[in-house]
Amino acid sequence: MNKFALFLLVASVAFLGFGCGSSPSTSPGTTTGSGNTFQSLANQGKVVYSNKCVSCHAANGQGTGVGPAVWGANYQPGIYNGSTLFAPNGQAMLNFISSSMPLNSPGSLSHSDAVNVLCYLLVQDNQVTPSAAFDESQLINLALK
Repeated sequence: MNKFALFLLVASVAFLGFGCGSSPSTSPGTTTGSGNTFQSLANQGKVVYSNKCVSCHAANGQGTGVGPAVWGANYQPGIYNGSTLFAPNGQAMLNFISSSMPLNSPGSLSHSDAVNVLCYLLVQDNQVTPSAAFDESQLINLALK
């Protein structure tokens, strides 16, 4: 088992009892192509991030000893501790959030919550124009920088 996999296993077990990401889902449903902008979804994603992500990634997105930076100067798209977690594009990031987050309950976010968190992270990191229309089918073309 490599060091990163061991770290994830130990961190997962350690945080099961600490409430990391334990709040219930709070986002209304997300519908692609119904006039939603990145910002409107990000507004909903901020609530989910505050309830489920902040304990590992910090309120300012710069990470903690448990989770990496998810926006800002220290953010490295798809990379954590030198290991590649996902390809640096919007769809791969959404897939990772959907299947692997939060750390203590991977895959527990609804699809809407995962989309909303993704939009929040993308807006916070200036990866998208907040007023642009959100189209989930185009995330594969969104190269993260």
